Amino acid sequence: APRRMQAALKTATEEDGRSRNLIIYGLEEKKEEKLEDEILEVLSHLDEKPRIVSCSRLGKDSTADKEPTKRNFQPIRVSLSGTDHVRQILNKTRKLRTVEGYTRVYICPDRSPDQRVSHKKLVEELKQKRISEPSKRHFIRNNSVFSCDT
Repeated sequence: APRRMQAALKTATEEDGRSRNLIIYGLEEKKEEKLEDEILEVLSHLDEKPRIVSCSRLGKDSTADKEPTKRNFQPIRVSLSGTDHVRQILNKTRKLRTVEGYTRVYICPDRSPDQRVSHKKLVEELKQKRISEPSKRHFIRNNSVFSCDT
């Protein structure tokens, strides 16, 4: 029983930590980048100015030894001061699609490996439904795929 409690406590602690984090995909990497300034620039398009606790690129440096057209930009983990800021930003993230220069920048919650696997399955299911029922609107909400008439 103590091991089960330790595992549950560890999971709860990780989720609490992750609830203050965002992952930003698609933001271009530069040789000498000021990451915090770039993140604040992106968030300013969402009318948000949160206090950034920390930020860093995930994975290895992709600016080295690749030509600029074939690079994949490493995602950025951003830790904010509170979960309210994270929720507000995630609710507004759709606005970035309309901002020139940020159409391919995506902001997502920080998910655990298990959550990433289940979310990937939901996205696959969503894609299948969009192909099979193109006249309907499909979306993911509360870990389920929903459909409605447009």
